[in-house]
Amino acid sequence: TRPFTRVTVRLRLDTPDGASSQWTGPWTVTSAEDAPSEVQQLQMTKSFARQASFAWLPPANANGVIRGYEVVYKPLRLFLPCSPIEQTETRLIVPASSQRVSLEKLHPYTLHRISIHAITIKPGPNVTTTFTTEQAVPEGAPTGLKHATVTGLENVVYWGHVPCDLANGVVSRYYLELDSADPWESELRNQTTRDMRLGFGDLLPYTRYRARVYAENAAGRSRVAAELNFTTLPTAPPAPSNLMAYQLSQTNVSLSWQPPYPPYGILDRYQVKFWTSDTRLDPSLLDIDTFRCSRGNGDSNRHCFTVPNLLPVRLYHFSVRAFNKGTSHGPYSVELEVETREMVPDAPASVHGTDRAEDSLRIQWDEPLRKNGNLRSYRVNVSLAHSFSSSVSATARPRTVDLQDVTMREYYLRDLYPGSTYRVCVQASTSAGFGDAVCDSITTRAAAPVVRTEPRVNGIVNNTVSVALDPVDFAKGPITAYYLLVVRGTHDVDGPVVPVNFSDAQKMQLAYYTAAMFTPDEVKQLTSDFVVGAGNVVGGFENPPLSDATPYRIGLLVASSFSDEVRYGYRLSEPVVVGKTGGAAGIGAILVALLVLLVLVFVATALTYYYLKKRSGVIYRSNSQTKTSLKDRLSRLSKLDDNSLSESRMTLNMDNGDCVNMTAVPNGGLPSKPVPVKELQEHVIHAQAQDTLKDEYATSPRGQLHPWDTAKKQENKSKNRYGNILPYDHSRVILSKLPDVDHSDYINANYVPGYKCSRKYIATQGPKSSTVSDFWRMIWEEGCCKVVMLTNLKEQEKTKCEKYWPDASQKYGKYTLTLMKTDMQVDFIVREFQLALEDKCRTVVQFHFTTWPDHGVPLYPDALLPFLRRIWDFEPRDDHPIVVHCSGGIGRTGTLILVDSMLAQAEAEGEVNLVSQLHHMRQNRINLVESLEQYVFAYMALVEILCFKSHKLAVKDFVSSYHKLKSKAPGSKKSILDLEMEELAMACLPLGDQDYKGAMDPRNGSKNRSPDILAADTRRPFLSPTADGRQTDYINAVYVDGFKRRKAYLVTQMPLPGTVDDFWQMVAASGAKTLVTLGPLQDETCPVFWPEVEGSIQEYQKVSVELAGSQDLKSLIVRTLKVAETGTTPRVLKQFHVNTWIQSRTVPSSCDLILEVLQHVDRWQLHTDSKTVVVQCRDGCRASGLFCASAIVCEQLKLEQELDVFRTVQTIRASRPQFIVDSNQYAFCYDLALAFLDTFDTYSNFQ
Repeated sequence: TRPFTRVTVRLRLDTPDGASSQWTGPWTVTSAEDAPSEVQQLQMTKSFARQASFAWLPPANANGVIRGYEVVYKPLRLFLPCSPIEQTETRLIVPASSQRVSLEKLHPYTLHRISIHAITIKPGPNVTTTFTTEQAVPEGAPTGLKHATVTGLENVVYWGHVPCDLANGVVSRYYLELDSADPWESELRNQTTRDMRLGFGDLLPYTRYRARVYAENAAGRSRVAAELNFTTLPTAPPAPSNLMAYQLSQTNVSLSWQPPYPPYGILDRYQVKFWTSDTRLDPSLLDIDTFRCSRGNGDSNRHCFTVPNLLPVRLYHFSVRAFNKGTSHGPYSVELEVETREMVPDAPASVHGTDRAEDSLRIQWDEPLRKNGNLRSYRVNVSLAHSFSSSVSATARPRTVDLQDVTMREYYLRDLYPGSTYRVCVQASTSAGFGDAVCDSITTRAAAPVVRTEPRVNGIVNNTVSVALDPVDFAKGPITAYYLLVVRGTHDVDGPVVPVNFSDAQKMQLAYYTAAMFTPDEVKQLTSDFVVGAGNVVGGFENPPLSDATPYRIGLLVASSFSDEVRYGYRLSEPVVVGKTGGAAGIGAILVALLVLLVLVFVATALTYYYLKKRSGVIYRSNSQTKTSLKDRLSRLSKLDDNSLSESRMTLNMDNGDCVNMTAVPNGGLPSKPVPVKELQEHVIHAQAQDTLKDEYATSPRGQLHPWDTAKKQENKSKNRYGNILPYDHSRVILSKLPDVDHSDYINANYVPGYKCSRKYIATQGPKSSTVSDFWRMIWEEGCCKVVMLTNLKEQEKTKCEKYWPDASQKYGKYTLTLMKTDMQVDFIVREFQLALEDKCRTVVQFHFTTWPDHGVPLYPDALLPFLRRIWDFEPRDDHPIVVHCSGGIGRTGTLILVDSMLAQAEAEGEVNLVSQLHHMRQNRINLVESLEQYVFAYMALVEILCFKSHKLAVKDFVSSYHKLKSKAPGSKKSILDLEMEELAMACLPLGDQDYKGAMDPRNGSKNRSPDILAADTRRPFLSPTADGRQTDYINAVYVDGFKRRKAYLVTQMPLPGTVDDFWQMVAASGAKTLVTLGPLQDETCPVFWPEVEGSIQEYQKVSVELAGSQDLKSLIVRTLKVAETGTTPRVLKQFHVNTWIQSRTVPSSCDLILEVLQHVDRWQLHTDSKTVVVQCRDGCRASGLFCASAIVCEQLKLEQELDVFRTVQTIRASRPQFIVDSNQYAFCYDLALAFLDTFDTYSNFQ
């Protein structure tokens, strides 16, 4: 029978005499297994350079149970004349359930043999075939690259073959790139040839060139090139250019010119030729070897020489030629005609004003660069350009002063008018007369305002005083603001007076406070008395009730802000006493009160003097408050960054139905100036370094600035998400009233101004379940077609916004909303709806930014740009308001409105003014841009969008431009990568000593391997210090943001002998389950910090670590560790140890090594709930920074099919400025990106 066949058997007994028994009952048996027949239809399904796939059908006759298939393959020979390859067999066992196999790590362009047989209890016969792998991109470069000069201008570059074992195929041609590091040679030459040499006949003399030769085969071009630097031979120089005379006298002519360019060699000397009409046939020749210009006689790129001993009043012709060392002379320059006589001088180099006073200033200037003779005098012309006094403007006359002493270059102007701008011009003269003038506008200081009449007290009722205010007539400066002062007591105020809010005045123990602020127009338009003590907020200042039986003086404080300076003047009324009697207090009561008050003042003065002396405090003493002193005063009034309201602390949920009153913090009075876009980056860098953005942000008023009575009505309280974020009455969006529904016109939303548009935006809260229909009613009635959402529905387990849109179609009130389409992006989602009311229909698009973290800012400042572009591109001509909301409708909402408004201003005017825009925004809705972090983010986003070009590359663009990145940029002698590195240095803000307080603590000095690589306080983890202070909270480690996650990596140095316990405490506290160790443990300062025997446990203070297993993968070792803090369940941590990365190298030996580690890390991370990866190398910088950058590069390629190495390095440098400062590492990031893409069959498949 056949093997492995079921047979039915019956038996009977036969005797010799022919008798037989009955047949037994049947039973079934199976014949024995045997070797199977051969597999069927073996065929190759895929073929690549290093990989091939095969498939087959099972044997026709299994002859048993197929237990698997054995695949044996080996290389036979290369299709290249190389040394024979090692024919090592590789064996694979394929499960019986599978009839396909993928062969890895094959030799490119090689004949291989493969044999396959099935296995039962014994192997079956082999089916054998041969196959050829495809060619791969060459891994080597041409050898022996050399340069030769055939003639003076004919240059040849030639080379040898690519090493055979690195060719990976038949090299069919070569690609040569030739560029130069010299600025005069900008041409990038590239050419493809099948020969092994190329000639160039157009190279410039004495120019440095770099040749790079790549090999190409059928698979493509190599990534490595043979490189050669050479310099062409020198020749005679070209003619000097731009010959000019910069000084003249009757016997001398001073010449200057641009030296030969390109130089074509090393400059040796010049020869000056000059003649008159009488000596043309016999010109004079002067050889000169000293030709540097003296300071002030032209720019540093010009050469100069003074030709002496000429005849006066003669017309001379001049020409210059140059000699290079070892060559002949070049041609003469273009002739210059000059007459030997004095000419009028140039204008003085500069003029400026100093020692500015109210009625005088000092004018100073510099002498002309070209005097053109002997200076005889200076003339100063002064005229009035602007004054705040019309009478002065009408009567002022210009002044002219001639100064004969030319050694004195200053003049003191007197009898000027305060707060006036004067046009000052200065000219110089020689015997030929006066030359051009240099002019400047210089302003005198404004005088302190004089208030001639005090506020008129017209009535006293209970705890209030009614006063009448009159405009101040002041001609010596502008009146910019009026403040109402309230002085407790009968005495004058000791020292200067500036606007101070009531609550701040109490903290500072001042005798006065400011109850109101008015603009000049508001004072002119006042039609009734102002009530002091009414308990309201006016102009950002509290106006609290006055105290019983207390004398007060009411004052008018006037501010004059002019030329970056604010000056104040005030006048106080006579004392008044308020009480509950409803009228003026009697004279007797006043006298008694005054007597008591005098005693109290005497005692208080003595106590205050003692208190201040003890504290060595200083009350403000200057009579003139400049911008700087105001800033200092602000910092003493309140620490705004400490008290700034953020969503986490400010918002009060409306579950209890209560509304609150907010106390307004006034504008600090700092004048705002627009910042030109071209100066924006420098402005931000300077402000960050000087910590002045905090002061700038503090100038915008905070708290409740205007009434919000409608929002506080009992019927509307439930419509507010937060009790202290309410819409002002004057700017709220008013809905049409629904029939028979009282208060249905209310929604928590305000109009907010944009750039030159008072209702550009509607800022609103995230809808509540009870206000969703009101939200869509507002959209319809306002005609809005754009809704910008900056929050997620839930954040940190808290509901931030009700879902106000359907997944298909839904009715909200009388409006039907239908979802038409959804576009998912990495950072945002765009949803298109149709909003219908009866037979009318409109398109409304929601732009939902999903990666703006609660209480924070987006990870990348420029992440807003693609989001904003989508908003701009939809209905760009629509002039209806854009609805913007987050949760409370102030923080994230205000930040986006501020950025969008400033981008519009930048486009229209070329400048931005965040201070002014934020001030206007906050007049319409409370506390827009609610934190200093958000304000700084607005600046950073504007810098990223306006000042930095995008370095993003789509995959298809990157592949085609990869080789150009290392070439010289057009118009520059540096490569594109070098220029990106320089731009990075500008884009990454430096950290100061104040950022490293923990690292610089003397107790922590021994915890740092290098004094130059420290952990900044804002980025480092904090350990739990011991009670005795022996162990501090410091460890040299920093959190690094990933592509889409904050704190994706925790980067640290390899532990020192004294910091191993700290290291494991940090790992345990971080919750990390992945550790990447880059480099070997090289010396005694790098102890082994894990158990070395499998199953053993090592205690590191409160953390135990067990080695559960290890696996050696040649390029790295994977250790499985169990980490547990005392009293907790151990968690599994995988350590990926790359011990082949030598730390002395800035980059690893190959991109494949990093890609392999990333692949292992990614696979393991998918199985963990921890998102933080601990990365370490010897110094916690060189290798770790490159690893983090590589991980981000690959993640961006996978998620967005884009590459942005610039932003990647910028991101990680925010944590440690020493990351990726080596150009080789920066270039490696691009190499790694290409290697990562090479792992896919084609780039189109990747996309």
